[in-house]
Amino acid sequence: MASVLIIGATGKVGSRLARKLLGNGHEAVGTYRRADQAVALRIEGVLPVECDIVSAGVAEMAALMSGIDAVVFTAGAAGAGRELTDAIDGEGVLKASAAAQVAGVKRFLLISAFPDAWRSKRMSESFEHYMFVKRHRCAPGQH
Repeated sequence: MASVLIIGATGKVGSRLARKLLGNGHEAVGTYRRADQAVALRIEGVLPVECDIVSAGVAEMAALMSGIDAVVFTAGAAGAGRELTDAIDGEGVLKASAAAQVAGVKRFLLISAFPDAWRSKRMSESFEHYMFVKRHRCAPGQH
């Protein structure tokens, strides 16, 4: 049984991943920001840990990752504006990745954005910025 920390466990992708992990006998640990989210995670069988990736530092995140086998970063601002996108999808990924290294976590997975197949659609400027940040953080050698 593996212990997996899901950063963004309260979102759509994170909650689906948690159900799959639990269904396969793994321990799912999920981050949350608000108390009501912790209750919802517990009900699903996920061990909730408080962590606001915007304000948390590398050391704080590394402490949460102690004893964790894998980290999956599913959090995302989804085009909610430049500032939040940069803080979550940009700096949040870098901090979490650095924290995983500090904590000795050997597996760090980043769930990214839509494939370029959607590029023919006209998207808002904030969504285009979201795509740019996601692509930049996922490029080999960027972190």
